[in-house]
Amino acid sequence: MSAPTTEPVPDGPTERSAVRISIAGTDTDGSLERLAALYGGEGWRVVGPTGSLRLRYAAFGDTGVSLRRTRATGAVRGEAHTGDEVVVRWLDSGRARVRLDVDELPVSPGGPVLFPLDRPFLFDARDWDQRLVHMHRGLVEDVAAEQWDVAPLEGDRISFDHDRAPSTAAVRGLTTAVQTASRTFVTRGWPSLAWTEASRAVVRAFLEFSPPRLAGYDPALLVPERARLRRAVEFIEAHAHEPLTAQSIAAAADVSVRTLQEHFRNVLDTTPTLFLRETRLRRVHEELRAATPEATTVGTVARQWGFVHLGRFAGEYGKRFGEHPSATLRR
Repeated sequence: MSAPTTEPVPDGPTERSAVRISIAGTDTDGSLERLAALYGGEGWRVVGPTGSLRLRYAAFGDTGVSLRRTRATGAVRGEAHTGDEVVVRWLDSGRARVRLDVDELPVSPGGPVLFPLDRPFLFDARDWDQRLVHMHRGLVEDVAAEQWDVAPLEGDRISFDHDRAPSTAAVRGLTTAVQTASRTFVTRGWPSLAWTEASRAVVRAFLEFSPPRLAGYDPALLVPERARLRRAVEFIEAHAHEPLTAQSIAAAADVSVRTLQEHFRNVLDTTPTLFLRETRLRRVHEELRAATPEATTVGTVARQWGFVHLGRFAGEYGKRFGEHPSATLRR
């Protein structure tokens, strides 16, 4: 049995240090506890009639991208959290399930599956053999910014749909990129330019496998020639709590008001004013979901986001979210 060895995770995507981890043993000698620590684990335990576990876990790469494998005999259940990493798994054999809120996501042997991001999830697995690729969230955002000339808004993060169905070509592309990176690490090692480029190719393939959701952007905004429209959208998202006009939005995007209106109409089939109102409706919805009736009222939150006619606001809210705002607050 050997303990994991790794250097600290960097503060940003440009600082990358080596990752080499090896864990082998049984649950009784602490192997499961050390594995759980790598995944923000809570309550990991061996279940099933045998009540025993034999485990092997290995990882190599760096804190930007690392390739990993787990082989286990036995059954385990617990809670995990990917933290600042984006994790994709290939289940080669065995059985596994992931549960997120009320949704259960069965994981079958075969193609890659994205672990849920930004919140804990429950899992159970039995007699499994799986491969994983870990990508630092900062590196993913860095590569996405290069690829689409976009970046998350201040205080926001790029996010992904964990249950989005990828295309066959995207699955093949990601699988090939990971295989190439593995061979490159073995032949060229770390640090090397070849490994750095191969690992970034893994991230680019992942972004094709699971295109990000960028502050609710329409995919049409991920076109380089629409940079000014993206700038307008980013400005609205970042300043929706402030008094905004078409003139101020156009100035932030460095276009005329007429050009701004044409961009919104031709690409997003709306107007800057309606897009701003939709953004504020989303913010109200988010705040009501996070609040309680004891802490605030619908009227307080609505007025904070500029909705002074509460009857009209409730009608718009109901059409957009399918329920009365008070129902959202009570949940």
